Amino acid sequence: YYRNAILSSAPENSVLYQGIAIRRAMDEQNWGQADFLCKNLLAKLDPASHDYANWAYYEARICEQLDRSEDMMSWFILSAMADLKTATKDNASLCSLSQELFNTGQVDRAFRYIRASLDDA
Repeated sequence: YYRNAILSSAPENSVLYQGIAIRRAMDEQNWGQADFLCKNLLAKLDPASHDYANWAYYEARICEQLDRSEDMMSWFILSAMADLKTATKDNASLCSLSQELFNTGQVDRAFRYIRASLDDA
């Protein structure tokens, strides 16, 4: 109900509207639509912003669902970089990146990233 209320009242070009549309597509498991919408939103955001970090993380999760692991890793990296630039103590991207590196056998690199994340926390 609230999602539909926001979509019917917020300007279509607002980050709020676009973000709600992305989350709706994700909830409906419409990954292609979510990917399209998220990339369009990211293209409009400053790569050194907190919004960029959040939506880059979501784009990584979308890529995960689309079995695009290299793209997923790239978006986790971009999200983590934006978190660092904005001094945000949200380590979800760095932790997720570490986990994916571990899963691909890059144990030393994964350990460095998870250690940095834990030290930051």
